[in-house]
Amino acid sequence: MAVVVLVAGCYQTHEEVADRGVDLPVIADVERDVEVEVDELRDVDVADSGDAEESAWADVVRDADAEADVSADAELVDDGDGDQDIVDESGGDADTCPGTWLDPATGYLWENPASDAALELDDALGDCRAFSRCGHARGAWHLPTVNELRSLVRGCARTAEGGACAVTDLCADVSCWSTVCIGCVLREGPGGGGCYWEPGVEDEASCGWWYWSSSAVAGAPSEAWTIYFDHALVEHRDATFRGWVRCVHSGP
Repeated sequence: MAVVVLVAGCYQTHEEVADRGVDLPVIADVERDVEVEVDELRDVDVADSGDAEESAWADVVRDADAEADVSADAELVDDGDGDQDIVDESGGDADTCPGTWLDPATGYLWENPASDAALELDDALGDCRAFSRCGHARGAWHLPTVNELRSLVRGCARTAEGGACAVTDLCADVSCWSTVCIGCVLREGPGGGGCYWEPGVEDEASCGWWYWSSSAVAGAPSEAWTIYFDHALVEHRDATFRGWVRCVHSGP
């Protein structure tokens, strides 16, 4: 006699989620039931042994329970970035994963915490080209431009993106710098330890040293623009000096 099990269907397997670099529960869209006849399962001969049928039954039910472990508030959506993302009522996005921070203001995905060592500029550029996370492969990440790096600044309007400091991707000459680019009072930002970034951004110890941007100083290719996040200072440094690195994924 065939035994019929009702198994939740239309689900995304844990392997598929893991391939995207997302450490999330398996997502199931419980819209229909799939009839599975145990006596048709491969490698199971029900006629030979009642124990085999019982084992097959247990395996199917166990798999179904695992695949159906879902938050009732979750759903799959297509956000136009080439994959299906898992979102919930809080607006969380499965494009984020451990070791990253998604900036809600820009949609940029940042390495978080930052690199574990200060690097020269060439090494910083290579480090970000080789970086991969959250299903975004090597080459999809890069060392941020000065505009992108300034977008991380919080609590200091002068040097936040669009602020009075004139240093940008389009104005990268030393003459674009002025005293307003010095930033704000030391360690009075909203981040941990008074850093001038969001509280969700990690590495308060490193915010007292500069972070590299990929934006070279116009007319001085051996130098690049940097930011000290302990007082939101925009400054330029020689490429042979060592600074901190926080890679970014800013595209689809």
